[in-house]
Amino acid sequence: MKNPVMNKNRLYTFPILLALFLSITGCQKAVDFSSFSEGYDKAIEKTANQNVFLNIVRSAYQKPMHFASVLGVFGTSSLSSPSASLTTPIDQVLSLSRNGASNLLTLPSFIQSSSVTVSPLTTAEFLEGFLTQLDPSTLQFYTSQGLPRELIFLLMIDSIEITVDGSTESYRNDPVLPEYSDFTEMLNILITMGLTTETVSGFSPSGPVLNERQAKDPLRLSMAASAGLLLSPLEGSVSDEYQMLAPFEYSRFCFLQTGQDAEILPTSVLCGGDEQAVKKGTLETSTKNGRGKLEGGSVKIVTRSTKGVFQYLGKLIYQQVENGNSMPVTLTSAESKRYNFRATGDALFVVKKNNSRRDDIVSVNFGGDTYSIPAVDRGFSTNVLALIIDLLNLSKSVNSLAPANTVITK
Repeated sequence: MKNPVMNKNRLYTFPILLALFLSITGCQKAVDFSSFSEGYDKAIEKTANQNVFLNIVRSAYQKPMHFASVLGVFGTSSLSSPSASLTTPIDQVLSLSRNGASNLLTLPSFIQSSSVTVSPLTTAEFLEGFLTQLDPSTLQFYTSQGLPRELIFLLMIDSIEITVDGSTESYRNDPVLPEYSDFTEMLNILITMGLTTETVSGFSPSGPVLNERQAKDPLRLSMAASAGLLLSPLEGSVSDEYQMLAPFEYSRFCFLQTGQDAEILPTSVLCGGDEQAVKKGTLETSTKNGRGKLEGGSVKIVTRSTKGVFQYLGKLIYQQVENGNSMPVTLTSAESKRYNFRATGDALFVVKKNNSRRDDIVSVNFGGDTYSIPAVDRGFSTNVLALIIDLLNLSKSVNSLAPANTVITK
């Protein structure tokens, strides 16, 4: 004789299973894909950090650098529907035990696939940007964002030349040189004096002086407008004469008017001074004796290229991991100490060899060894890494990207 209690339990099982089936098949739209988008973003961040850091390490050992750009991550996701059917005979449903319910319904499965599009940076246009000397406007942008001048100048200035009475002395920003401390000392002197950058804009004369008839010629005015020229009355002219003016804009090194010893500097080298008197990227200045300053001299500042920044950081790595100099360059200016409010240390760039931790900022393998930027006591390393990624991106354009390669992942 059949157990009536068991039959009753089986009868209760069917509506429960039916409700479960309908709820599963009817809620496929409720899948949240935000976690996958976040995962892709983190993967791109990790790839960019590792690619840049690996090339700095390559530069440390004078190995060729190779760059690639992730153009995009494209993913598809779908839910497979349960395979159960509502036409299942009722007697099969009723014959299920409690533990046998999973044999009837197949839960939906989440299927995800993705493709990563990568382009090697090997074109002539990319190399031109990568090898071109950095314009003072780049330094001006970062100093205007509040980054310490000492940090920007250490990364982007290649040399300082001081000329006094026809005699020139050069200070190379090369941490492997035994006299490197002379450069950092001179740089700190100039920063104390107020060395910075500024963007200069204005108008300069273009073409000959025009009389009133020439200035009102419609064809001339149309061509001038197309070229971005402005027509202006000529100052000091006794008759109605005009001059075409061309707009210009450039960045230069200068000294803050509030800087130390600003009162003895000519107005041409003070920020906001006579822009026509100073060549782009060069300071011609007179200073007085005392505390390492100059008299009747000039200062020439030469910036480096993005490749030069990679090579400079590579030398810092080599000094740390091979020569035992744990912090070859530190930031000492008051401006730098104020900026470092997290108190992560004064070192410009900190790298460890074969001493990685799970919380490292970035870690790469090269030549059988592991190189990493630590999360603790890292100094300004994260600022440097972010800045050099920016410089690398400035070297890119649509035309600088080689044909892409696609990697399929599942």
